[in-house]
Amino acid sequence: MAEVAPAPWLFLKFNWSNFIIMKKSLLLFCMLISVLSHSQEVLDVTFEGNLSQGFFSVVAITLGVDFELSSGADLYRMTYTTTGSDNAEDIASGLLILPDNITGPMPIINYQHGTTDGRDAVPSNQSGQEFLLAAAFSTMGFIAYAPDYIGMGTSRGFHPYVHAETEARASIDMLSAVKSYLASEDIAFTDQLFITGYSQGGHAAMAAHRMIEQELSDELTVTASLPMSGPYDISGIMTDILFTDQEFFFPSYIVYSTLGLQAVNPNLFDDISEVFRPEFLDIIRPFAETGNGLGAMNRQLIDLLQQNFGTSLPRFLLRDEMLDILQNDDDHPFTIALRENDVFDWSPEAPVLILYCEGDDQVPFENSLKADSIMNLRGAVNTSSMSAESGVALDHNECISPALTIGVPWLLSFVDQTTSTDDVILNPDEITVYPNPAADQLNISIDIDGVHQINLIDMTGRVVWSISTPNHQEIIDVRDFNDGVYVIQSVTDEFSFINRIIIQ
Repeated sequence: MAEVAPAPWLFLKFNWSNFIIMKKSLLLFCMLISVLSHSQEVLDVTFEGNLSQGFFSVVAITLGVDFELSSGADLYRMTYTTTGSDNAEDIASGLLILPDNITGPMPIINYQHGTTDGRDAVPSNQSGQEFLLAAAFSTMGFIAYAPDYIGMGTSRGFHPYVHAETEARASIDMLSAVKSYLASEDIAFTDQLFITGYSQGGHAAMAAHRMIEQELSDELTVTASLPMSGPYDISGIMTDILFTDQEFFFPSYIVYSTLGLQAVNPNLFDDISEVFRPEFLDIIRPFAETGNGLGAMNRQLIDLLQQNFGTSLPRFLLRDEMLDILQNDDDHPFTIALRENDVFDWSPEAPVLILYCEGDDQVPFENSLKADSIMNLRGAVNTSSMSAESGVALDHNECISPALTIGVPWLLSFVDQTTSTDDVILNPDEITVYPNPAADQLNISIDIDGVHQINLIDMTGRVVWSISTPNHQEIIDVRDFNDGVYVIQSVTDEFSFINRIIIQ
């Protein structure tokens, strides 16, 4: 999912010559022993250029997002060893971004990119300009990296679109390579790891977070993750698009996800003619062979759907036998494969904020509500969802800016910061703040004796409510506060307690 038609801000033309420094190669071979036991070998790191702090100020203004920038960004194209979709050794690529004024250890953030037009339209090639979103995090004090995904960039084969395992593998293997490179260059990093992504990147962010917590928790810890507008329920909500009478103008996603699953499991079908109606095969086969031209294929599919059926209903792409399998055969290898790539049915331990827009025309917002609901049902205590809209329905591309406006400060609120109090306790058991999210009132229950200075702080750092009290119970009326992420700070002589809450 994501930008078959790029968001409006992506069409802006910048004078790259003002910002890009001439490339120089930093070829790195035979790196030191891995940082992690499953660490991957770094094959090459090439400096691609610098984007100035002033440049990102323009990007922020264009997006309508008030980023607090502290530097420019140095871009590096990285290749590293990984495992391909066929489980054989592969060489993957991605973009590493470092602040150009590194002054000390920094947290790491993984940015997962959305759907692109083809296998070469990836962050490491600085194509499509979505790489700017990854780079923007670097200007805010992160070491950022963005994998190209398996089957894209330098990796072999067809890209397994919205395939959870390979998305997660590309992210985690590149993280290992990034840490190896940073260690070899004496660049210090903290143990904080953040994960975010938009659209397909939201699905990939959720997949990477899940793999870390379920399989690699002894080696890695996620600090917080921010999946935005992602298709988390592939087998349910996304598949149900086929069976509605509402036009859907992104039929290429059905094709791409089907071909992606076939790339991982070639035995799903003998040929794609078993899946798609014959009149669409001449449009689909060129994309299946190259993995390029998703947007052009999408336009051709819409034209033929409207010509043959009078409407862009994607179910008309599929043979009747295939529709019957999707509706009635839960044990078919294809329906099993769809379920295996759902990423909502688990219980995250680290904080998760799932952002969406109800006017999304590409990824139904119900994906986010279902993920939030099921995760909380499974016992997640730090997972919530929130609409990024403010009174006006926004489509998939329009949702990017408000999602970043809410999400970026939320992520930054988890970055370790020094305070005047030596001991800072995040989300303490002794102080309960509920409900979260809050709409009318916020209840604060304190299980520690003594006088507390309680502050409610918005994401600009402004104290919007404050009280000094020895009481163990306080209630805040939040109806007049703006929607967004807030911090509840309770300060004593010895400790500073921090809780993060959402008001909506």
